[in-house]
Order: sequence, then C-alpha cells, then structure tokens
Amino acid sequence: MLTWAWELGASVPSYNQYRRVHASICERVRKPPQQQATGDGNIWYLNEIGDAIAKVIISCCQTSNH
Repeated sequence: MLTWAWELGASVPSYNQYRRVHASICERVRKPPQQQATGDGNIWYLNEIGDAIAKVIISCCQTSNH
C-alpha cells in the first residue's frame, strides 16, 4: 500500500519512520489489559478504553499548543 501511495506521488514515510511513529503512538495510548477473575475462577481481561481515549486527547492538545 505504501508503494502504491508513493507511485502516486504522495509523501510516504520510510519503514523506520513508520515503526518509530507506531511505537510512539502505542506507548502513549496503550495500557495493558487488567486480568479479572470471577468467583468460579474464570479469567477475563478488561481494557480501559476511556483511559486510552483520554491519553490521545491530552496528547493532541499538548502537541497543538506548541
């Protein structure tokens, strides 16, 4: 897909640039799921989506102020 965009004349990041940005986004947004267990011993995982959304909003606000 990136090759296709490049052939159309778009500004396409290198693979290393893409990986750095991806890692940065994951670091800012990602929070590992929390393991939960029921009384019967069933295990399930809970993702805090609200926290992830709040981190993205805060990050966007901070970068737009610079």
